[in-house]
Amino acid sequence: MATCDGPLPLGALCSSFGGELATPMNADEQETLFRLSSVNADICAADGGALMWLGIQDENEEKIWRYYNSHEEVQFLLWAQGQPSGGELENCAVMKGGTFSGTWADNGCHKSFKFCPVCRVRIPVFLRLRGICDSNLYDDRFILAGLRNQKPYFRGYYRSHVFHDGLGWRLENILENNTFAVMEESGSVDYPIGRNNWRFSHGFCGRKSGELISMALTQCQNNVKFTCNDGNCIDIDQVCDRRPQCNDNSDELDCSIVLKPEGYQPELPPPSLNNSGPLPVFLNLTLESFKSVEPIRNHFTVDVVVKYTYVFFSP
Repeated sequence: MATCDGPLPLGALCSSFGGELATPMNADEQETLFRLSSVNADICAADGGALMWLGIQDENEEKIWRYYNSHEEVQFLLWAQGQPSGGELENCAVMKGGTFSGTWADNGCHKSFKFCPVCRVRIPVFLRLRGICDSNLYDDRFILAGLRNQKPYFRGYYRSHVFHDGLGWRLENILENNTFAVMEESGSVDYPIGRNNWRFSHGFCGRKSGELISMALTQCQNNVKFTCNDGNCIDIDQVCDRRPQCNDNSDELDCSIVLKPEGYQPELPPPSLNNSGPLPVFLNLTLESFKSVEPIRNHFTVDVVVKYTYVFFSP
């Protein structure tokens, strides 16, 4: 189970698995989620707190509760007696256990209450481990395969697995348990999804034993989606566009301008797409203003910006 101060980081955690923070849509789902969350009440609500965060908020409009992802208005609500009671100070919601029997209460979104989430995901959940240079020791493809030590368990296709051993997250070769890597704590939600640093028990990928290697465990589609450091996905053409789409702004990190190669000659055109035909050139004319108009002489003066671009192949 995961715990976190506020539902917003956990909403991002659920979406990094390809899902969303679960909220009951009807009485049947309410009963199911209450039963599931009650199983871990000794962990999630050990101090008598709430069982789980709910994926709804009324921050934009008081008393109008909407889902985080779709922003649609919530139709099914099961407030405890006297709830919601926090007004504009409590814009998030939780499911309560104990004598509250699963009814809901509003709660501050950023209070230091560590409640658990329930993620609604479409199964099976397939993931790739990016950054693996040698797949002879570890898999580069994994599947979410249940729980181990009350944490998600990721089974590789052939020879390895990722699990929480009670102390931290561990990537381990199934046949050789002395061949492993341990994930460094990042200080955020403690899960291996997204980009993290791993310390290997042996030399790997050109690094010595004990050196850190950055790898990303992700469900983002290969060559189509970019993996944010927190594991969420954005379109790959949104990377380095000077507009951060990742929650952690990681899509705008380590961006650099195109460097001119040695021997570059600006007077020479680039090669064409097929290296034999003409180079496509696209002309764009922008009429900025009319500086003067002389109708009798059929004469006018304008400011025009001429731009041309070309498409070329760069090996």
